Amino acid sequence: MSQPPDKFDPQQPDANQQQQADSYINDNAIQGNENSAVQGNDNQSVLGENNIVNQGNNNTQNINIYWSAPSTQQQFKQEIPHTQQQPEREIPSLLPYLANRSEQEYELDKAIKKLIEKNLPYPLICIIHGDEYQSHDKFLERLHKVSLPKFLGLDSNQDLIKKYHLPCSAQLNTHEFPDYLRKNLSDSVRGDSLASLEEINDFFYKCSIPVLIHTHLFTEQWTKQRFEILHKLLDFWQQWPDLRNNQKIIFCIFIKYKIRRKKSTNDSQKKSVFGFIINFIKQYRYQRLNQKICHYLETLSLSKFENFNRLSGVVLPKLIGVKREDVENWVRMEYTQNVIGEAMADKLIREIRDLFEKWEEQNSSNIIPMDDLAEDLIKLMKSNLSGKGAIT
Repeated sequence: MSQPPDKFDPQQPDANQQQQADSYINDNAIQGNENSAVQGNDNQSVLGENNIVNQGNNNTQNINIYWSAPSTQQQFKQEIPHTQQQPEREIPSLLPYLANRSEQEYELDKAIKKLIEKNLPYPLICIIHGDEYQSHDKFLERLHKVSLPKFLGLDSNQDLIKKYHLPCSAQLNTHEFPDYLRKNLSDSVRGDSLASLEEINDFFYKCSIPVLIHTHLFTEQWTKQRFEILHKLLDFWQQWPDLRNNQKIIFCIFIKYKIRRKKSTNDSQKKSVFGFIINFIKQYRYQRLNQKICHYLETLSLSKFENFNRLSGVVLPKLIGVKREDVENWVRMEYTQNVIGEAMADKLIREIRDLFEKWEEQNSSNIIPMDDLAEDLIKLMKSNLSGKGAIT
């Protein structure tokens, strides 16, 4: 067995550290190379490369000592085992927006089944409407990634549905509108504005998967042309060529109602009387126009699109805020608990109760718009997954 050096050599720091290490070993220590441990009554230990030393009986705690031999230094270090921190679970961006919307999905499912049963060679027109705080774009994402693949019976392991945006403007004269839509759709689909409706439809057919096209209208767009803009959109699809061999085209029209939210008392007091009157007039004007649009859509739904005999259409129930019971049911769903963990569900439900009580106190309403709700749910889930507790 080699003897430790007797003197400190400044030219050999590794050897110096070795000397310090060897001096730590008592007379009962045995030095070797590949011993893992020795456990016994006499508290003898084995020292060597990569050895773990356990002191023997009558000890209340085992202390692990590791020997390391990096290229630049050798040293002892005493380490108390610790639990590794688990990586934070990622929250899917769509998850908080899956709270409810069951009425809309139910009606859409019925419309798709009807279209398939009758084998109609027409596009399906789906009108989705609600105020601007109901997360229309996230509902579109839900349709694209979740609802429509499920209703159409598509394989989730494949590229399910092709999606295109069709820009729409109310600034055009009505006679220009059809060609304007054709050019925009051709540009979205083929990268140019030259294709005819027949060529675009042929392109869709060759894709061999369902196609989802969406356009978005705002309250301000109705002030100029009123209901003419919606008529022109439906007329455009009324002229669409017949679909072939189970070809499916779904055209979603999203209508966003402009609303003016209530301001806090302090903010209102800072405004002049003139400003208050202007805001009141705007709010009243938006409310009147929104009511007229809602009434028109109800009439269109009851008529079953009878003036558009080459279309299959459905007006989904209006998107509104979400109730507390719907959010609690969302917490209990499997897809939610896969993210938050079953143990967190009860705590999250209690925090949701507090969230709704606070919202009702501040807004005199027992429903929360989807935009606000999703933001709060994300905060709650993140705070719980990180162990910080409820949001304040």
